[in-house]
Amino acid sequence: MTLLGGTPPVEFQAFLTWYLDFLEFKMVGAWNNLFCQVLGCVDKPMGAPSSDDLSVGFGILEVVIQEQGRQSLALIDIVDKLYNLGLLRTTDHMRSHANQLVFTLFGWLSMFKYSDWKRVALCILQL
Repeated sequence: MTLLGGTPPVEFQAFLTWYLDFLEFKMVGAWNNLFCQVLGCVDKPMGAPSSDDLSVGFGILEVVIQEQGRQSLALIDIVDKLYNLGLLRTTDHMRSHANQLVFTLFGWLSMFKYSDWKRVALCILQL
């Protein structure tokens, strides 16, 4: 695992590998009920997401991580950004599915105390 041309300490590599596997596991488990609603894949057969689908999921996660560094941030700001980037499709006028997705991603990302979370997020963005 290489980050910006350098290699993180061995103990951090193991953690990053575990955490990325954890995030992928959570995405796969929530794919049909959470992601498909806002990605427009509801017409596709239900099942595990493809690697391309997971790339889209991690792209959404990347936007959420980047946006969390802003001051006075609201959940709707991140949802709006995802819509403006064309990553989500509108499912209802209240955007409830998109709000649920972003709120869930916050939960998956907030497993660590704040100072550790910032380091983890920066490493994920650099992968």
